[in-house]
Amino acid sequence: MSKVLVFLQNAWKHGAQPEQRQWLVDETPEVSRDFWEKALWASPTGERLKWMLPKSCEIRVGNASPLIGDNSRSKFPMDPLHVIAQIEEWQPRVVVLLGKESQKARSTVEAFNLGIVDGPHPAYRVFSRRWGLVIRQKIIASINEQAAQAMQERGKNNAIRNRTS
Repeated sequence: MSKVLVFLQNAWKHGAQPEQRQWLVDETPEVSRDFWEKALWASPTGERLKWMLPKSCEIRVGNASPLIGDNSRSKFPMDPLHVIAQIEEWQPRVVVLLGKESQKARSTVEAFNLGIVDGPHPAYRVFSRRWGLVIRQKIIASINEQAAQAMQERGKNNAIRNRTS
């Protein structure tokens, strides 16, 4: 099963205090990744992601910034080190950048030679089922392209091994 890492802009929690605005999993469990993921999948953004993302993939959703806003309009700049840490931890085949702030991570992601798909943030007011289906098709095409490249690379490596044996 192919791994797909989806980046949104940043997390938010209604009324989050300054000390709650970092991913301090052990110190503040109410803003831990598990809590955030449950809240995400129950939200309108999560509902749109559910019908947009291919069911045949292992999906993880992250944020381009480690900071947590106190309302849905909170916006923090993309943090390249945060993006890199998530890619290295998850090891996806494809990265999906949703929203303008996440799309600023493109050059960071390109360094990993992964498939990249971008699109509007699912909370964008004109986001539609059509947009979701287009993004899903792009994800599937990127997964297939990455798989073909991996097979081609393995074939080259086997040919080199056979010549040297």
